[in-house]
Amino acid sequence: MRALSWCRIDHTKRLIVRLLPKTSITRQAERKGFSISVILAIFSVTLIALSLYGVIVPLKLAALVQRFLNKFEVGGAAVIRIFLAIVLWLCAPVSHTPVAFRVLAVIMLATAIVLLIIGRARLQKLIDWVTTWPPIAIRLQCLAGVAFGAFLLWSVSPALGAV
Repeated sequence: MRALSWCRIDHTKRLIVRLLPKTSITRQAERKGFSISVILAIFSVTLIALSLYGVIVPLKLAALVQRFLNKFEVGGAAVIRIFLAIVLWLCAPVSHTPVAFRVLAVIMLATAIVLLIIGRARLQKLIDWVTTWPPIAIRLQCLAGVAFGAFLLWSVSPALGAV
């Protein structure tokens, strides 16, 4: 008798996966979900670290964003958002919050398109405007980044523990 798959995903999918025999296809799906989840976890930890840096020294984070824009242009920021949208979409089935991940993926894709439309000059004006904010306002935005990174890390945690 074949072993049954016991992948820990979410309640509704767990019932479906448990009924499937453990085949190479189900093993590949489990590994794919795990590897994409690891990529999202690394992204989440990076986001948390950068956001904490912004909480501690907000103006230095603004300077770091400015250097990134000078080096990679708007296309670099758009590519990161498109990559994140793809990772969120692929991680959705193995997360705690699949609907939220799909919504966030669509939002990330939309922001990538908006970045490309507004261009470098307007993005530069936006960054310059943010650097005029009081440090507490930048810190609050960075705290939101910490919370978002923690949410992503928590949401993807079932997939990280599944293998």
